[in-house]
Amino acid sequence: GKDRGENIMGHDSVPQCWWVFTCEWPQDGGYDAAAQQAVDTMSETVQTLAKAKGLLLDFKCMSFASGSQKVLGSYGADNLKRMQDAAAKYDPEGIFQKLQHGGFLLRNNI
Repeated sequence: GKDRGENIMGHDSVPQCWWVFTCEWPQDGGYDAAAQQAVDTMSETVQTLAKAKGLLLDFKCMSFASGSQKVLGSYGADNLKRMQDAAAKYDPEGIFQKLQHGGFLLRNNI
C-alpha cells in the first residue's frame, strides 16, 4: 500500500466489487474458440455496463484474467513505467521476458 512505498497494482482506495467468470467445456478442443469468445463477450459486456454507470475500475487481477486480457496495462501508466524501468535496470537484455513463453509479460501484455 501507499504507507509502504506505493501500490504497483494501481488500486484506487475505494469500495470495489470484483467478479470472476468461469467457463468449462469438453476437453477435445473443438469448442475452444467459441468458449473464449463467450468469455470475452461477457467480460466486455460487464465492463461496458460498469463504465456507463461510472463504476468501472479498469484493473484486471492476474490470477483470474484470461490470456486475451491486457493485465499489466490495467495497472496504470505510471506503474507500468516503474515495472519497465525495473526490468530495464535489472534485466537489460530482456532474458526473463524472452525465456518465459507464457503469462502476462511486459513484452506483450500492455
